[in-house]
Amino acid sequence: MADGPNVPLWAVLSWRKVEPVSKAAANRDHTSAPVPSSPEQIRNVVLVGPGGAGKSTLFDYLIAARTPGRRPHEGEHERSVGVQVAAVESAGLTVNLIDTPGYPDFVGELRAGLRAADAAIFVISGADGIDGATALLWQECAAIGMPRIIAVSKLDMPRSDFDETIATCRRVFGDAQPIYLPIHAEDKTVVGSLALISQYAADGTGTRREPTADELDQIETYRGSLVEAIIEESEDDSLLDRYLSGEDLDPAQLVTDVKTAITKANFFPVLPISPGHRRRHGRAL
Repeated sequence: MADGPNVPLWAVLSWRKVEPVSKAAANRDHTSAPVPSSPEQIRNVVLVGPGGAGKSTLFDYLIAARTPGRRPHEGEHERSVGVQVAAVESAGLTVNLIDTPGYPDFVGELRAGLRAADAAIFVISGADGIDGATALLWQECAAIGMPRIIAVSKLDMPRSDFDETIATCRRVFGDAQPIYLPIHAEDKTVVGSLALISQYAADGTGTRREPTADELDQIETYRGSLVEAIIEESEDDSLLDRYLSGEDLDPAQLVTDVKTAITKANFFPVLPISPGHRRRHGRAL
């Protein structure tokens, strides 16, 4: 998922190599894992959220999208009862992506994954909302200042509601800010997304186009509060004055400020995700 001229937006990492350790993944071809030369070159990112929210699906698609010859698992994933890890290389770092079980029976395994993590991706179903256990996990991450991103899944389901999910995230988690909005077909299928910072529309392959009038209205609904939240966290003291004077702020600078705020655990972006958008999954992390 990218925004700005050349920079992936929610996304600080580019997935290239992987060594899955799950039993199912062991039966598929994969490349060797990167070998860090020092502990300082290792980062751990954990996926957490309610059972059935789609963590394992996102885990699988993120790997497949950037691994040549690898295909994501087709159909429903088995119920996860342990931690799965994939190691990838990005910008000279070794990044361990950790998939944790979402059911209360396996809270010990989940907390083990959290203890090892430098950042967390909270996967929330757009059809089912946020349960109490996930809210408590968010508070645990907040207590230690862990950077967090929210990925909203299940947006193809008839009862899903992205706007309502954003409202729920803000009520439970705090000032969550959507970075993209989903574009739905008449049958509820997600067919693209709207980039709020750069104000473009894109389909599942990443092809960009100008948004329609209705889509511009959707962008404007969320863009003002998003830009203001970015400015509040920006290290550029002149940004607010320039914004209030009507200046069209550079999207690349806003992207940079977002990434900095994420690493400081001061900004929590919300991303719509859909298994059909493999190109965007590859750039999501």
